Amino acid sequence: NLLLLIQLKVQLLHIVAKQIEVKLFLLSMISKTERTLPNNRIASDAADYVAGHFSDPKLTVEILAKNAFLNPNYFSKLFSSQFGMPPAKFILKTRMKKAEELLRFTDLPVSAIALSVGFSDPLYFSRAFHRFMCLSPTKFRSNAET
Repeated sequence: NLLLLIQLKVQLLHIVAKQIEVKLFLLSMISKTERTLPNNRIASDAADYVAGHFSDPKLTVEILAKNAFLNPNYFSKLFSSQFGMPPAKFILKTRMKKAEELLRFTDLPVSAIALSVGFSDPLYFSRAFHRFMCLSPTKFRSNAET
């Protein structure tokens, strides 16, 4: 009986080893893109978070990384590989695009637009907008009206 039990255990180990071998083969066949899908999802979720929270002046890369349960440096690499820009630049670009839209389609004062897109200092917003658009917010608005 003991010999039979040992033989059954050996056969079971061979079956498990074959299953592991098959799984390893299948994993090796999955493309790199498919293996990184969870990483793509992390970056996409972060972009969605930015879209919903760009007006928060406290929105930072550290917050995005914390939400993804990742180290900020690793998160930044992952995000950059997905979107072609670091997350800080993505946040700024999102804010600037929304500011551009508000300047075009509303009569809100520049200071109100600054606050609504996540800048607590309207002067800093104006400088950032000028760097991004090569025009001051006021000049951009007057050009958009003509």
